[in-house]
Amino acid sequence: MNPVQRLFIRESGEPWGPSHQIRRMKVACERALLSDSVNFHQLRHTYTSLAVQNGMDLIALARNLDHVDIKMVEKHYGHLSSSYMRGQVDQYAPIFELEDITSTKMNHSHFTKL
Repeated sequence: MNPVQRLFIRESGEPWGPSHQIRRMKVACERALLSDSVNFHQLRHTYTSLAVQNGMDLIALARNLDHVDIKMVEKHYGHLSSSYMRGQVDQYAPIFELEDITSTKMNHSHFTKL
């Protein structure tokens, strides 16, 4: 990823590394009265989860996260998307149709084992 595209860069223009963030994140968490420290990976996970739940397009989100394709986003976050879940149900759930039994005598042949 080009450093210009990074959300957090140091004054030198270099990206922040883990050693640059730990102390600052710990201080921020203490100020926010959080019992446990939060790291950038957890923030990235939270951002991604909320973006999916709010309906962000998975291709746009994957690109925003600097993934080559949407496989990782689908694998780890696809279950959070209501449109994804609806699509899965529509595609794979069985469709049950009831025949009109008002004119026929009901017996066990009307039911099919799954």
